[in-house]
Amino acid sequence: MTVKASRNISSPKRFLLITILTWSSCVLIAWFMISISGQRTQVEHTAIHEAHSFLAADRTFRLWAASHGGVYVPSSSKTPPNPYLAHIPNRDLSLDNGKGLTLMNPAYMLRQLHEEYSEALELRGHITSLDPIRPENAPADWERRALGTFKTGNEEFVEFTKVDGHESLRMMQPLVTQEGCLKCHAHQGYKVGDIRGGISITFPLTELWNEARQHRIYWSLSLLLLWLLGLAGIWFSSRRIIAEIEAKDEAYGELEIYQHTLEQNVRDRTKSVEEANAQLEEEVEERAKIQDALESSHGELEQIFNSAADGMRIVDWDHNVIKFNDTFARMAGGSRLSLGGRKCYEIFPGLLCHTEECPLQEARNGEKATSRETIKTSLDGNTIHCLSQSTIFYDSAGSPMGILESFRDISEFKKLEQELSEEAARTAQQAVELQQKNTDIISQNVEIEQALHELKATQSQMLQNEKMATVGQLAAGVAHEINNPTGFVTSNLSTLEKYVQRITDFLDKLAEMVPAENEEEISKLRKKMKIDHITEDIHDLIEESLDGTERIKKIVMSLKNFSRQDHEEYGQTDINDCLDSTLNVVWNELKYKVTVDKEYGELPLTRCYAQQLNQVFMNLLVNSAQAIEEQGVITIKTWTDDAKIFISVADTGSGMDEETMARIFDPFYTTKGKDKGTGLGLSIAHDIITKKHHGRLCVESRKGQGTTFIIEIPVVEE
Repeated sequence: MTVKASRNISSPKRFLLITILTWSSCVLIAWFMISISGQRTQVEHTAIHEAHSFLAADRTFRLWAASHGGVYVPSSSKTPPNPYLAHIPNRDLSLDNGKGLTLMNPAYMLRQLHEEYSEALELRGHITSLDPIRPENAPADWERRALGTFKTGNEEFVEFTKVDGHESLRMMQPLVTQEGCLKCHAHQGYKVGDIRGGISITFPLTELWNEARQHRIYWSLSLLLLWLLGLAGIWFSSRRIIAEIEAKDEAYGELEIYQHTLEQNVRDRTKSVEEANAQLEEEVEERAKIQDALESSHGELEQIFNSAADGMRIVDWDHNVIKFNDTFARMAGGSRLSLGGRKCYEIFPGLLCHTEECPLQEARNGEKATSRETIKTSLDGNTIHCLSQSTIFYDSAGSPMGILESFRDISEFKKLEQELSEEAARTAQQAVELQQKNTDIISQNVEIEQALHELKATQSQMLQNEKMATVGQLAAGVAHEINNPTGFVTSNLSTLEKYVQRITDFLDKLAEMVPAENEEEISKLRKKMKIDHITEDIHDLIEESLDGTERIKKIVMSLKNFSRQDHEEYGQTDINDCLDSTLNVVWNELKYKVTVDKEYGELPLTRCYAQQLNQVFMNLLVNSAQAIEEQGVITIKTWTDDAKIFISVADTGSGMDEETMARIFDPFYTTKGKDKGTGLGLSIAHDIITKKHHGRLCVESRKGQGTTFIIEIPVVEE
């Protein structure tokens, strides 16, 4: 009896061990499929999706820029003029305030965007071509292969490889020539619709792999918890089953004892048989109790199923709802009688019904478990946001008979999420309004500061003009006072030259008339008194004195031309004469360290304010001389194109950097030391050229290589 009982007990234990191993294998297989098999597919799919998003943004940005023919931006060392766009008219523009703008084509803009923000975006973008204008845009080996595939009709190139030791995605899409592209690339022979090159992106997968590993840890812990719960359920169920089997074995053992005793002592132990029958009845009664316990356990499971917080239903392969709990009945808006035996899509339909994403259809296609948010409609017309989870349901024989679905009502959560989103939108709108008000206040302050700045500049310019007028009056007076005695000296020198010539002629005649006996004595006396040397040198002295008075006359005329008040009127003037008169005035400032090269062209007369132009020329020449530290050259050129007159003043001085050039025409801005300049000279010069003469004053300079100022004024005839 003991051996038989042990054999009966060992069979459930073997079943328990097999069940545990089977359960563990299922969990292990699920872990492998979730964390290993699907991980790479998910990472690659996500990487391709993000790469498409970045490329779509780049292409959209490029198409927008191309449709506008490029964008003008301030020229700087960071954004210098593009030498490969030199053939485009108006590539560079100068504003009235002296600032320069340069044209950026779409390729230039995207390249600078990638260079500045690739590190922040953790990716590298590149625009390339098999025939690049810019050598630095030449394709890498993998980009050259990708461009080759576009010629065979491929619309995209994708590969996963290692870049700098990190697994990365490389993707390239072709750039098709648009109408706006021909502005920069028509000279290469491209036509609309041609594949001009490609835009590529190198996207590192490090962050995606890190996220995938975190998901794997989460699923591993979830499956571990599920495995432990399954083991606990198997353990407790097996304990109850083993207990029941032991009770049954004990009952069968005792029954065999009683039967054996009855067969041996049937005749003389009738009383024992009756006792055995009585005990058998007790055993039957105990078995009934065990049966009641099993039914009670089933009722408890049914109660747990019906009291679950999530709505649950079991659907067979024909879409029939074969079982559901009370929570599901409440969610579906019906009773057990009205819901029983109906199709799943009739009593709780959703957006995924009759689609490939239907949980039942996905289970047929091999998906063992799915989880997603969905929207369901109850029988009474209510819309419910649900978190739906489904898994394959097996019958008692272990065959799949359908799916087990659970629905968690998250409508309140969605409502709260919507309210939070609306509140965030309102807060953002308020922030925008506050920002706009702040911007308006700042704009008003800027306008006030600008008006104050302009008022100060106007005041300083008026003082400067008054100063120049006073200086002009003083120069005119001095010129007049010098001119009168110079005229006397010039006239007297001319008369003296005539007198000396007569005396010389007289002495020559007198020497011819000397008697022969006195000729030797006269010759010695003439030699002793150096009469011949005096007569020769006196002519040179008079000639040099006349030359000096002529130079004084020119200086006086230049002072008169520079300072005369009648030129303040708008009249016809020769620009070359203005330059010469200004040079004569400032020559003392230049002559010790500057060589002046004049390259004057033939210029037409033009109506202008001559005195103001003289002031401009003087400021430019003095500034050029001050920029030359030891010895240098100032080159003055003039030329015309019939409609305009151009004047350039170039020096070989110290030059300027980009920051200084950007502010060189600002009032009160100076690079000189304290008390060495007011910072108004170039500002006033700029206003005279641009506002009084409707022209342009530009500057070109490089640090250590000199500076060139170019004046452009229109030709105004009578």
